[in-house]
Amino acid sequence: MKEHARQIMAGLAAAFALIILTLATKFVFWFDILIAGLLGLGTYFTIPRQKTDDEIEVAPGITKAQWNAALEQVALYVKKFAAQEQKCRTSDMRNTIEAIRKSLENIGDNFRRDPKDLGLAQQFLTQYLEKSHAVVSQYNRLAAMKPDDRLAAQLKNVEESIERIGRGFDGFYQKCLENDLYDLEVESETLNAILEMDQPFLDLEERSDK
Repeated sequence: MKEHARQIMAGLAAAFALIILTLATKFVFWFDILIAGLLGLGTYFTIPRQKTDDEIEVAPGITKAQWNAALEQVALYVKKFAAQEQKCRTSDMRNTIEAIRKSLENIGDNFRRDPKDLGLAQQFLTQYLEKSHAVVSQYNRLAAMKPDDRLAAQLKNVEESIERIGRGFDGFYQKCLENDLYDLEVESETLNAILEMDQPFLDLEERSDK
């Protein structure tokens, strides 16, 4: 709409400029008005309308707006995982979270180079990132609690889940590189299965509320 308004205003401005010039010389002819109108229409149709990001496709079915939003989403969670990495108290888990962050950075670089992979990455962006970060964040919060045998055993289970998440992120990135959309979908389902294994996580949630 803004682009149309700009074109219309440009045409009208040209038309009125010629009319005012004619009036200033005190000679008004319908021919002059007709020329002014044609000049305005010519200005309107010769100025190309700029497409919006919602109209520009960077890959089949993927608009520039969707592409930019996906890249912003990845960049946001790279920062979130980096923050959790800094909070982690154990070196092994810190390295695992670092690996997740680096895999996510690689995934973002791949989306930047090859936007078509976004066609099967919407669930990864809208669900998996949030769920994975929630698990890592909760792990750090619970790891800071006063330890006991029950908590230690359950934290071990969550550590294993985070390690599987790390492998899932890396596997997702590798499938992106291979440009195998079927395998990319399978890898997404595998990551989803990992994130659905949240019973230890729920047990810890109950433990933390007491």
